[in-house]
Amino acid sequence: MLQQMITACPLDCWDGCSVIATVEEGRVTALSGNPAHPITRGFLCDKTTRYPQRAYSPGRILYPMRRRAGDERHCSEAFERITWEEALGLAARTIRETVAQCGSRAILHFQGSGSMGLLKKLSLRFFNLLGGVTEPSGDICFGAGTAAMEHSFGEQAAHSPEDILNSKLVVLWGRDPFTSNSHLLPFLREARRRGAALVSINPRRLDRSRLFDRQLQPVPGHDVFLALALLREFIEREWCDGPFLSGCTAGWEEFAAFARQRSTAEWLAPSGIGHGDFTHLAALYHQKRPAAIWIGSGLQHHLLGVETVAAIGALAAAAGSVPGGGLSFYPRHRQRFDMSWITPHPAARNRVVPEGDFWRHLPALDPPIRMAWINGINPVRTLPDSNAVAECLGSLPFVAAVDFHWTDTVLAADLVLPHVSFLEESGPVSSYGHNYVAWQQAVAERVGEARTDLEIFQALAERLGFGEKMQGSEREWTERLLAPLFQDAGLRDKFFREGFIENPLLARVPFHNRVFSTADGKFRFPAPFAADPARLPKPATEFPLRLVCCKSRRHLNSQQEIAGEPLCYDVRLHPRTAAIEQLTENCMVHVISPMGRIPARLELDDSVREDMALMPVSGSRARGTSLNLLIPAVMAGGGSCPAYNAAFVRLEPVQ
Repeated sequence: MLQQMITACPLDCWDGCSVIATVEEGRVTALSGNPAHPITRGFLCDKTTRYPQRAYSPGRILYPMRRRAGDERHCSEAFERITWEEALGLAARTIRETVAQCGSRAILHFQGSGSMGLLKKLSLRFFNLLGGVTEPSGDICFGAGTAAMEHSFGEQAAHSPEDILNSKLVVLWGRDPFTSNSHLLPFLREARRRGAALVSINPRRLDRSRLFDRQLQPVPGHDVFLALALLREFIEREWCDGPFLSGCTAGWEEFAAFARQRSTAEWLAPSGIGHGDFTHLAALYHQKRPAAIWIGSGLQHHLLGVETVAAIGALAAAAGSVPGGGLSFYPRHRQRFDMSWITPHPAARNRVVPEGDFWRHLPALDPPIRMAWINGINPVRTLPDSNAVAECLGSLPFVAAVDFHWTDTVLAADLVLPHVSFLEESGPVSSYGHNYVAWQQAVAERVGEARTDLEIFQALAERLGFGEKMQGSEREWTERLLAPLFQDAGLRDKFFREGFIENPLLARVPFHNRVFSTADGKFRFPAPFAADPARLPKPATEFPLRLVCCKSRRHLNSQQEIAGEPLCYDVRLHPRTAAIEQLTENCMVHVISPMGRIPARLELDDSVREDMALMPVSGSRARGTSLNLLIPAVMAGGGSCPAYNAAFVRLEPVQ
């Protein structure tokens, strides 16, 4: 008998979709978008539509697995099946011995955003109850932007997509809705129909559908100079919002003096943007009000990632666009939830290491790391310098990994625990692209012996003596964490009945009263910073092309089976660049950096700049195709996130 059930997609994506699952005899046969959801609007991206193929793949990990004694890591044949009792006993014994011998901070807990489900954060409760462990700091996707936004605005923030319809100008800066934010497109198209101007700022021309009035393609990593040139132009033409600057901000005079140190033309030159495109954009941003800027993650993945977002924020504030159309990064739902459940132990003393190059910092730690617990992330594949990450994990006495497919990280583990697919678990899901919170309801019977993270940590807590502090069903924990939203019982009932609600504590227009989340309630301009283009990495004769990473339309980050991957991925090159290098369409090439080489198929694409090679975030270390085999572990400001786009390469034909 066919059933249709409402659930939600928790995958690491802007859109946080409400999903209708078609279920037959406990098995999901199809997924579609919920037409009642104001953002999902009845359609899903390709990645979610095809998710059942991953959920029912023969390559799923179905049972607990242990590496056989003496067998080398990074080989799936080195594992043997064990029972859950054996697996939990081994994990609990290793945790207990590590804490007794070295203290709880000798445990490295590495958790990512493979699932955006809120209950995943209960792993932090477990490790805090244990006494506090070593955890990564920063954020490999948004760390640079977060640092800049928290300084200036006091928190990460974004307008609701619905507010785009009130804007006369929408600038997408480093954001590609065709690949990773497709549910923004209906709002952009409707805004254009209502007369708004749309501009894209991206090293790649995004589409040929004429959605955008103008597309600017700056030199990758040099967006900060375009933002400062715009700010300098506004100062020179006296377009700045004086009343807002004098009454609602701090640090304006110092930052304005910094902007005046160079002329508009001097700031603009390193960006690679021509005078005509620049003056058109400046005039639009001045004349079209409200004007909205929506930033993405790619522009942060450079050495000046923090400074770039800070400069864009400064431009928006000086122009009087805050709140107005605003600067949208991502809404901070979790600051409105009851996160006190996550940090229950006042004596817990966590230790942090930068996430992007954590392996560099482990040798200096005291006590040293004796074991690692990894869930919700595949660091060997997602962090730069994959070989260094794999070697680091391989050097640790014990590594436990929780996943539902074999990955480069799982292959580096000693203990592997099978996790359910998102169709098989329940919990709340918040989006970082809109203001709605969804109920991810289990809609399918479980496959094999897979368990949820919550069940695994509850079982371990029982063995370690604090089981009662982790007790609670998925629904009970949902009600605890979302209690601030459920003050209205009607909202709670609607959430579980209809599958989503709009977060009542999150404004559609943040800072609408011009009071910010900083200590004094004012927008804080950044301190003047070093903005010398000569300090940035440059192409060399041996490596003339900047490697730019992009999202794939077919898979989400590292969430792809090693066994199902192609032998290589595409690298996109401008036809004129390919002609100079005597490379032809569809030829096989090696993409080579100072770090190593990977194979690729050449695709000619005149939408990319002539000085860059574009590749999707893809590949695996096990098959020698991982993009991160080419990318050094260079960090953006303060170690906030990796500068993924700071690598240079050359292409050579495969002989």
